[in-house]
Amino acid sequence: IHPGAHDPAIPALRLRLKAEGWLAPGGKGQAKGNEDLYEQTLSRAVAAFQADHAIKPDGVIGKDTRAALDLPADARLQQAAVNLERLRTFRRRAGPSRSISRPIP
Repeated sequence: IHPGAHDPAIPALRLRLKAEGWLAPGGKGQAKGNEDLYEQTLSRAVAAFQADHAIKPDGVIGKDTRAALDLPADARLQQAAVNLERLRTFRRRAGPSRSISRPIP
């Protein structure tokens, strides 16, 4: 989906990006009849989502972006748990001379 295109999935995408903080809540909203318009503000939010998910941040919704958006929340939670365990193990093995210099939030 390219900016300027119409797609029936756009209203759900807009809600999802707002709920997850990628798109600012409120705003002007979509004009009546254009709820399915993939406009520039939404494209910028998708580009930010893409950048944070190691996808080329072009604002175009292709197969990689759709796959990242379709990943269920419980799968993301599992990914986070695995990565935190890897970080904990790495810190323990790295020792003081090779530890990570900044704390993980």
